[in-house]
Amino acid sequence: MGYQEVWTAAALEIIQSLTSDATWTVAPAGAETTEPIEMVGFVELAGDLAGIQQIRLHRGSGRGWAQLVAPPPPEGAAQVRSAPLDDNEREALADVMRRVCAAAALGLRAQNWGSTEVNLRHLGPLRRTVETAEGTDTLAFAHPDGARIEFTMALDGALKERIRQKLAGETVTPVATQTPVGERLPTTSTARFDMLLDVELDVTLRFGNRQMLLHDVAELSPGSVLELDRQIDDPVELLVSGKTIAWGEVVVVDGNYGLRIQRLVHRRERLAALEGAR
Repeated sequence: MGYQEVWTAAALEIIQSLTSDATWTVAPAGAETTEPIEMVGFVELAGDLAGIQQIRLHRGSGRGWAQLVAPPPPEGAAQVRSAPLDDNEREALADVMRRVCAAAALGLRAQNWGSTEVNLRHLGPLRRTVETAEGTDTLAFAHPDGARIEFTMALDGALKERIRQKLAGETVTPVATQTPVGERLPTTSTARFDMLLDVELDVTLRFGNRQMLLHDVAELSPGSVLELDRQIDDPVELLVSGKTIAWGEVVVVDGNYGLRIQRLVHRRERLAALEGAR
């Protein structure tokens, strides 16, 4: 069974299991939908196969996958079906995709693709268009009542190459999941990194620090003033994944705090912080 077929079988197994309905079947990909891609999942494979895979979903299919574990909206709620996925739907969608990934890992092992971990690292809204030179594959599934759900897979170059090596009978060196960031960055291909650029990250502005005794913390009350370790004109830090990547001055933009960046760390250090934040 080929790589795509393993994923197809895994997804169908999850659909039939969650719906307790064996009449769901694999469907032809059909005409390309005009609905834009809304959600993107980033799947990391490690072991005998290693690389990054995107799972892309347009709004209708994303909601359809979510409804496998979450109740659908009431009949006639067109405004709900046309709205972006809410937090509950995103959580349900992530739950289903994790199940598909787990089933795919078992399927790869059963079909002699070796021992491979398959983990959904992130699932979120599409922020920018990501294209890969290797192309994409759409997996579609249909129910006799007319329901249809699908997702599109895009594989990075490293994963494509390992699949080619396995099919050609060449020796493939397993790759561990926890590769140190400092060792992983030099070999990270541009295509692989591009596939991660839609991942949403939390950034933090740090105005200063102060160490306090537990007793002093317990004594805090409304009106207490804490003095930090910085002067008012000292630069503010911008942190990603707990690592400082820039310094700047605080500004106000339309009533909200902002940061005007004045100095950045080296690009390699920024990439290391981004890799660590996945």
